[in-house]
Amino acid sequence: MKKNIEISNGVKQKKKIFVGKILGVLASFLLAPAFASAETWNYTALGDSLAYGYGATGNYGYVDTYKNYVESDNGVTINLWNLGSSGWTSSDLLAALKSNAVFRAAVSSSRVITVDIGGNDLLQATVKYKAGICGGKKNDKCMKTANKNLKKNFKKILKEIKKLRGKQQTIYRTMNLYYSAVTSDSSVDSFSGDKYSSDFAFLNYYVKKADSILCKAGRSKGFLCADVHTSFNGASKTEDPQQKGYICADGLHPNDTGYQVIANDFRALGYSTSK
Repeated sequence: MKKNIEISNGVKQKKKIFVGKILGVLASFLLAPAFASAETWNYTALGDSLAYGYGATGNYGYVDTYKNYVESDNGVTINLWNLGSSGWTSSDLLAALKSNAVFRAAVSSSRVITVDIGGNDLLQATVKYKAGICGGKKNDKCMKTANKNLKKNFKKILKEIKKLRGKQQTIYRTMNLYYSAVTSDSSVDSFSGDKYSSDFAFLNYYVKKADSILCKAGRSKGFLCADVHTSFNGASKTEDPQQKGYICADGLHPNDTGYQVIANDFRALGYSTSK
């Protein structure tokens, strides 16, 4: 028996997940030791297409590279459970953590947990903004709603993860967002009835707001936050990561180089744990 899941993030793709295989792999995953005194740690990666690794060679993104870093830097073996799902929003991830047995079992047993989410929340609103159907007098209602929902959902996501882990010491990590199309969006002004001179000027304001939401909420729950926005877009948040060679051909997702940058940002946070 197999279960097909189809999800979209600008590019439609299909994942075919064989339930029997999932249960078999999960069984061995959960039986592995999960504490620092053991030689093997469990690592669960949660998120969207970035965690999944879309755009990378062989679909190996920052998660696999970070796994290798954790192993080499700590002298352990990592059992990886990558639950990244392309196209997922914060609502999707929250729902999975609340009701999906695989997600709940993986998180509860993992000493290392990374979370990236929110890009699709803003991306869906961005499409509406550019089409002039975002709502409100300034065509910005959907952007405000996206960030509001992200803030609410992300707090619940972190709370659910912490609840599943209980009092176990855990390496909790999250990240903020980046802006992939600075040059092209700087040359377009989809809505002239506001103070912003271009789509980039308008949309980057909301990406920065999302940064604050993700990192502030993360820190409040013991999650260290990788500043991927600065790594991709510079301290000014205006540099184009496509010109740096960080983005794949779809103009949205990282390529191998971009994923390496994200993994390096996670590694730079060290390996401190919290309960």
